[in-house]
Amino acid sequence: MRRALSICACFCFGLALFSQDIPVTTLKQTGLFQLPADPSSINGVASGGGVLWFLLGNGNWNELLAMDAAGGNPNRFAVRPAEKRAYFPVRAMCANPDGNIAVARPGKTAEIYSRLGVLLKEVTIPAEAFHCVYDQDLWVWSRTSLDAVDGPKAGTHFDPPPLPIGFQVELLALPDHRIGLVDSTEAGLYLPDPQHNWQRHALMAPEIQGLNRPAPSEDSVMPYFSGMGATPDEFYVQGNGYKPKIGAKILRFDAQGKLKGRYLCPLPTGLSPHTIANSEGYLGLTNVIVVGRTLLLISWSQKAVASYELN
Repeated sequence: MRRALSICACFCFGLALFSQDIPVTTLKQTGLFQLPADPSSINGVASGGGVLWFLLGNGNWNELLAMDAAGGNPNRFAVRPAEKRAYFPVRAMCANPDGNIAVARPGKTAEIYSRLGVLLKEVTIPAEAFHCVYDQDLWVWSRTSLDAVDGPKAGTHFDPPPLPIGFQVELLALPDHRIGLVDSTEAGLYLPDPQHNWQRHALMAPEIQGLNRPAPSEDSVMPYFSGMGATPDEFYVQGNGYKPKIGAKILRFDAQGKLKGRYLCPLPTGLSPHTIANSEGYLGLTNVIVVGRTLLLISWSQKAVASYELN
């Protein structure tokens, strides 16, 4: 018992020092806009080259909506219909610094569109994609492999690292056109070395190590964070376990997984739909996106985007 108390005391003391080293900064909301009411749903969000992209669903028809971080200069166009009827006609989407967007279909194809809606290219992917990231190369994650399917590194293949049960992975474009995997289930950043071996870096923050998670079951586990957004040198995640009345907790990490910032974003109210659990209509977070020095918190169900200026 004494040893357990000692370990707990050291752990808590370490978290306290960690918290003091990087204080929480409260960000001021600078904008709020909502998407047109006519799409039946938002099925995906991506950003690249200063462009914010939304995948809009209307039954079996999908559209892409491109705009700037304030909701201006919108351009909306339909993507080519899928060859076969599918519940999710687009499985993954990602944008590159040139403002182009890639959409991965069920099966083994991906299409690349310009911001103006021009179909630029169709590429073959080795397996059905669940996530993708688009830098100078288009990378797709299929749960069984990570592959570059277009660009200078096309044909490069990585076997997956040893991931925990119930893992939830996002892809990350790193400086010098490198690639990484971020696992939100156990809060880890996986980086490949030149020999294609994965090196794991634990993501450490008081909001992560202090999260009281329910015991995992065979088919579910509460991730430490969600809603990842990235810039070329760092990435941002939404810490789970936050209270809407207090605000959303956003953590900023560098490309090596070191904590660089902790933010509190007060959430706007008055957004529909109102529910018993959310009677004041607080923004319900789905995605964290970073465009330039603007942090965007996005709600799919409310079709709303709140913006905050980063220091």
